[in-house]
Amino acid sequence: MTPEQIDHVILVGGSSYIPLVRKSLAEVFGEAKLVTTVDPLRSVAFGAALLAAKLVANPECSMVTPEVTEVHYGTQTQGDKFEVIIPRGTTIPTPEPLTRCFRVSVHGLRRIGLPIYAGHDQVASRNELLATLWLELPENLPAGTPVEISFGLDRDGILEFRASLSDGSGTAIVTYLGRGASRDRWERKVDRLLRLKHALRSQVTVETEQRWQGLYARAIQALSGNDLHAAEGCAAEMEELLQYVRRSQG
Repeated sequence: MTPEQIDHVILVGGSSYIPLVRKSLAEVFGEAKLVTTVDPLRSVAFGAALLAAKLVANPECSMVTPEVTEVHYGTQTQGDKFEVIIPRGTTIPTPEPLTRCFRVSVHGLRRIGLPIYAGHDQVASRNELLATLWLELPENLPAGTPVEISFGLDRDGILEFRASLSDGSGTAIVTYLGRGASRDRWERKVDRLLRLKHALRSQVTVETEQRWQGLYARAIQALSGNDLHAAEGCAAEMEELLQYVRRSQG
């Protein structure tokens, strides 16, 4: 909204008596739009009384100002840029999900970690890192497969996510949030091992692949249940298995 779209500016509160405040407002909106006939010290009380009377007369009347987001919510893109997904000023809860489309970077990628930030800085890492959104992808997805993620805020202002393949199949994707340094550490560890296994895929036998998939499934289940001890054990076995693959080819 621009100053030209504002019809009147009502000065409220003791600070409105400060000459510099009035001068600054007049420079932005114009002197004619400043309303000085209302008592600045009583106007809030008068407004509250009018609202109370309105609600008493009509209890079903909704005159409550909706809650809105105070910061942007978004993620980190290439070059540490902050891509805003839920902009500041969005109504809580969000009227409808806000969607973004991402693409699988390499063939066979099984997990995507999407850092979720809150703030105003255009540099993502300078904002507050809320959590990491992890997506568990189906097997053997080709590079470039589109993944659609829906973001929203519930009535309590808590982030909600849904993800699905945007390739026409509509296949739902399992998502969960990773919070806490310890949990994020093992999530990154499992993700690193998964990428390493992908790099060694030509050397992995069918039997080793089956064993790997079993360990991977157990690791993801442990992380989802916040069982970090079990996740650590699975990660250790996965790493040992990859070392065996390397030695056998050496």
